Amino acid sequence: MRYWTFVVAHDVVTADRLIPPKPPVSGLFLQCSAATFPSDVQAPAMPDRPHRPPIDDSDARFIIVEATPAMLWLGDEQGNCVYLNREQREFWGVRADLGDFSWEKTLHPDDAARLWSVQAAAMQRHSPYEAEARYRRADGAWRILHTSARPRFSADGTFLGMVGQNRDVTEQRAAEKKLNRIAEQLNLALDAAEGVGTWQWNASDGLLQGDRRFSETFGLEPDQVAKGVPFRVVLKPIHRADRDAFARQMKSAMANGGVYRSEFRVNGAGAPRWLLATGSCELGSDGRATQFAGVVLDISEHKAREAQLDLLARELAHRIKNIFAVLGAMARLSAREASGSGDAFESFQGRIAAMAAAYAQIIPTDEQMNKAGTMLSLLDRLFAPFNGARGALVAVSGPDLPLGTKTAANLALIFHELATNAAKYGALAHAGTVRLTIERLAEGQVSFTWEEDVPGRTVAGPATPGFGSRVLQMASANLSAQVRTTWRPQGLLWKMVVPMATLSDP
Repeated sequence: MRYWTFVVAHDVVTADRLIPPKPPVSGLFLQCSAATFPSDVQAPAMPDRPHRPPIDDSDARFIIVEATPAMLWLGDEQGNCVYLNREQREFWGVRADLGDFSWEKTLHPDDAARLWSVQAAAMQRHSPYEAEARYRRADGAWRILHTSARPRFSADGTFLGMVGQNRDVTEQRAAEKKLNRIAEQLNLALDAAEGVGTWQWNASDGLLQGDRRFSETFGLEPDQVAKGVPFRVVLKPIHRADRDAFARQMKSAMANGGVYRSEFRVNGAGAPRWLLATGSCELGSDGRATQFAGVVLDISEHKAREAQLDLLARELAHRIKNIFAVLGAMARLSAREASGSGDAFESFQGRIAAMAAAYAQIIPTDEQMNKAGTMLSLLDRLFAPFNGARGALVAVSGPDLPLGTKTAANLALIFHELATNAAKYGALAHAGTVRLTIERLAEGQVSFTWEEDVPGRTVAGPATPGFGSRVLQMASANLSAQVRTTWRPQGLLWKMVVPMATLSDP
């Protein structure tokens, strides 16, 4: 046997002056469900209820409008409010017949002109409108209501006024304002950080979105990236050597979730830039990626510093190796020139002191950088350890030009490297000589010609360039110089041409 049980809501409707009187309604069936009782259970007795007349369509519509948990209103062709449902009446604290209520009196003075302008235009055109304004609630609090209104017409097309809904969006607008303030603070922080961009990937559309800094970093159009681009568009600017690894790391993060971090290069107008991308991928209950967001940072300067530190470390190792080689060469030279052990010791000690002064030029202190001096004074200090009692083994000729501090440091690197190589392998290691000739050229340039002469031997260049060659290349590039290296049978011929303006630069 099957019986029906009912859930009844009582006293839903209160008639007002705008709705024609109807027979009173004491209840409204909202939900019903079937229940089956076992054959051995006695069904409960249902009490007799008096007969109620059926509810017609107008009653039903009125019940729905009154009970709806939304603020609904009806206006006439003049813009006057002629009906408010219960939710709206409770907001303003007015009775059902409205009395002398005027909604304009609850409107915030600062919002009145703007709202009336929107409403008047819609009333004149008989068109829908949306507007927001602050209204005083019954308890005196100002609340932001979002109004959505539509025109209503009679059967013959006569405009009767507006029907609309007010939605309280006060908390929503406060939350949006707070989020906007946080976003503004974040943007200020990102701008201050320089080169930091944000990005986000959504599973719903499979597109990746980024801010202006992200777009500029990848060389993409900001408006396009703000709307969302396929992953392949972001992948394209990445350096070919890093592209596959970047794609694998992204796919791994999307498969496993958690934190993602990757370093890669991006092609641009000049040299490739190094970027660091970090993010966090969220997985859904099905184990699939739902959202992937993070930041991208330009670390090109950091990578350049790392390369410079690596170069300095290798340079230090190279210099230490050279020190021992030069010490050996000076010991041999001092012994060959001296008439006795005492003279040899004094000669060797003098060369050690000269070499210390030369190294001060290669890695100068701030005080020494401010005393760069002139070309010939710099070269005298550099070549002093290699010159003997019988005269200069490195002969320098040319004008004494003023030097800037950076230029002096780079020239010190260059000529100390050339002299060290000559002492280890070239003319100074085999009782030869070196000539350094400095000349002014007509084109506003200066040339430096290094000529080694090794008697009785045939000299061959190195099979592969070593670290010293990199030092020469780096230092000459810092001077915007043109360099030509020639290995002759009698020794090295090396020529460098430098712009005159470079020499005196600070």
